[in-house]
Amino acid sequence: MLNFEDVVNAHGMNSLNSFTKYPSIQTYHEINSGILKENLTDNMGFCDENVYITEKVDGTNGRILILNGDYIIGSREELLYRKGDMFGNPSQGIVDIMKPFAEYLVTRIPTDNTMYVFYGEVYGSNINGAKQYTKHKNSNVRFFDCIKMSAENPEFFNVLTKPIEQISSWREHGGQKYVSVAEFLNLMESFGYKEDNMVPYIRFTNGLEIPTTRKETYDWLKNFERSRAVIDKDFFENGNNSKAEGVVVRNEIRSFIRKIRFEDYEKTIKKFGSL
Repeated sequence: MLNFEDVVNAHGMNSLNSFTKYPSIQTYHEINSGILKENLTDNMGFCDENVYITEKVDGTNGRILILNGDYIIGSREELLYRKGDMFGNPSQGIVDIMKPFAEYLVTRIPTDNTMYVFYGEVYGSNINGAKQYTKHKNSNVRFFDCIKMSAENPEFFNVLTKPIEQISSWREHGGQKYVSVAEFLNLMESFGYKEDNMVPYIRFTNGLEIPTTRKETYDWLKNFERSRAVIDKDFFENGNNSKAEGVVVRNEIRSFIRKIRFEDYEKTIKKFGSL
């Protein structure tokens, strides 16, 4: 049975790291120096198809790699800890927060030479905009995506043998094998994870609902202003501020995904006086 030590010895830590990083999510409207343009990124909007709208949680990206009873925890940029290590990288507390999830998931994933990578937003405590979610310095992980890729697929090792810049290009151009939204939700349910362990799913709708102009998009975004990802619910139920960072919209098979953040539209308004 293959494990991560075999993969790293054969191809290097940097290759595995790049292979499993989460690709960049583009803004809905094109952005330059923090200011949104009127045109859509790549001139592409959502089509006449089903889309999922989830809250964009303001934290830091974390990932859990699982392969044949072995696991690795990573941040967005680097791999931090492998199962059984005496020491781990303490960066932003990601390992401490994600380790209980990794220890649980590794017991639920079959040992069939298939690698899973679970992506989540680690937030709360002293991470980024913690005051939006917790008063008592609590932390949480909200999972939002999953890769499922067999090591018996020739592409698995073919990609790992390439130079880092080619692995990065493969990743950023849709090379990773993401499960559909429906399969992701079924996986989470099969693990016993509930709403508090996933990014909040706000709406399932048709892609044509999403406006295309900056002003109409910002007005539409205001419908999702209040965060559903609060950690200390008793505190926020008393009316304290819990503004969402924005939303992420993806189609069912995850072939098209965009982020829509309040901050980007508000910076643009501040610069020009309006949208």
